[in-house]
Amino acid sequence: MRTALEKSLNASTVKIAQETGIENIISTAKALGIESPLQNIPSIALGTIELTPLEIGVAYSTIANSGIRPVPISIKDVIDKEGNVIEKKALEMEKAASPQAAFVLTHLLKGVIDNGTAAAVRQMGFNRPAAGKTGTTSDYKDAWFVGYTPELLSIVWLGFDQKDVLNLSGSQAALPIWTDFMKSALGNLEKSNFLPPQGIVFKKVDRKSGLLSNSSCPDSVEEAFIEGTEPKEECSGEKGGIIKWFKGIFEKKEKE
Repeated sequence: MRTALEKSLNASTVKIAQETGIENIISTAKALGIESPLQNIPSIALGTIELTPLEIGVAYSTIANSGIRPVPISIKDVIDKEGNVIEKKALEMEKAASPQAAFVLTHLLKGVIDNGTAAAVRQMGFNRPAAGKTGTTSDYKDAWFVGYTPELLSIVWLGFDQKDVLNLSGSQAALPIWTDFMKSALGNLEKSNFLPPQGIVFKKVDRKSGLLSNSSCPDSVEEAFIEGTEPKEECSGEKGGIIKWFKGIFEKKEKE
């Protein structure tokens, strides 16, 4: 899953979606703030349904905000010339996902910027902890990037109203704009990191097998797990690893 997110591997993403269940994905998307109609099709996991930047922004804000969905507002306060608050709009929040699940996803999305399709963010000098995702339609008519730090989330979309071909990917077109804006918006603000909630554990796992790393499998990455879901078995250097382990469980269930 990490590799699929970091490298935007469509086939892997669709397979994960089918195993998760498209209905589950739709219900989660709606809980996160997506209001547009969503079709029950496997390619929904690739972003084939047209959505507005505001919807995408609310959904990612919910992930960034530990599973708490913000209700967007256009005017926060109305202030007179003396600085008195005439009218104030209260911020509304709703719980949409567990903080542990939101943090695990943020931890994965950090890899998109550090090692994946959005690595140019680092090359352009943005060195704050950040998570995000590039997006490009198959015909190059739309280019997206949405990314966030612990302090701020922003989203960039480029395209033509007439749906002409842009002929640029999300990393080529949207990413530089996002990076320039975030560098300016955050300025000299002190850096902070994404803080894990209670119930999160970190383990170094072998990149190929997904099992705990050791001297036999030194190519490792530190992953965040919801406590109780972390791998217990160490990598042996054999092929198959956690995939082989999962297949064993499914075969056992089929026999039962």
